[in-house]
Amino acid sequence: MPRLRHSIPLEATEVIEPKGLPHRWKKGESGNPKGRPVGSRNVFARDFFVDFHRSWIEHGKAALDTTAMLYPNEYVRAAAMVMPKEFNATITKINIGRLSNAELDALIDREIRGAADQKEAAEDPPLLQHMES
Repeated sequence: MPRLRHSIPLEATEVIEPKGLPHRWKKGESGNPKGRPVGSRNVFARDFFVDFHRSWIEHGKAALDTTAMLYPNEYVRAAAMVMPKEFNATITKINIGRLSNAELDALIDREIRGAADQKEAAEDPPLLQHMES
């Protein structure tokens, strides 16, 4: 806050009264005794996310492509905001030299199935299905 160069000190006997109407309610008394209905904020948030999800399904990829082309800095910033700050991974050391061909084939099949399941889940996420009910 800037300081005033020439300030006039008030004397101890001066009292500055606030101007305007006196308070309409007593201390501890509400101007809206019924208050906000319980759950109304949750209903608004749920409706917003349902609408946003529907809009994203329709325009999401086009919006990302447009943002990437016209506003690359904002595109990268948005991508960074949705990335998790920490990654947790479990790494299992496998000595491939000791596995039989059948064990290697089973391991490869399991990894391929897992990758396909993850790809399928990413293509059709069940996002917000519980909110639409």
